[in-house]
Amino acid sequence: KGDDNSQNNNDDDNAPDTDFDFGDLVTMTIVDVFETDSRGRLLSYCPTFDNRAVHKTQESIERLRKGASQFKERMEGVAKSPAGQNVNKVAGKMGKLSLDAAWKVGNIVRSKIEGEIQKHQQQQAQQQAQAQQQQQNELGSKGGDASVDPSLEDAVGGDDDVSKDEVSA
Repeated sequence: KGDDNSQNNNDDDNAPDTDFDFGDLVTMTIVDVFETDSRGRLLSYCPTFDNRAVHKTQESIERLRKGASQFKERMEGVAKSPAGQNVNKVAGKMGKLSLDAAWKVGNIVRSKIEGEIQKHQQQQAQQQAQAQQQQQNELGSKGGDASVDPSLEDAVGGDDDVSKDEVSA
């Protein structure tokens, strides 16, 4: 029996946001309920709290929300004041200047990148042209060239001082 009680205590520790006391702040989901007729026309609308998903709200979180909303209200009041309007104008000009600067830097970077790409492509084209030229030179020196060493003509099967007329006869 002692084990059963310890399990129940652990369950309570794991779900502290469902243990409510009077005056606790709670968070509930709002469900929109629409009633329509067979043609789809709206007959009634009723926003309703979904009491199946009730959670205890932490006090610190609620204080932050309240403080943030108060801060927002104050800032809206300051923004409507003449000094706030001047600050907004200056901030707008600064934003525009920074965007213009970013645009210019972007264009400079893009042009440099394009220049480097073009330079790289030109180098590749030159290397390919040199490789093709080298291949043509090698082919020409191996047998594509008409000038042959005269001392090798006899050994290779040159004329041997025999004319074509003598061979055909």
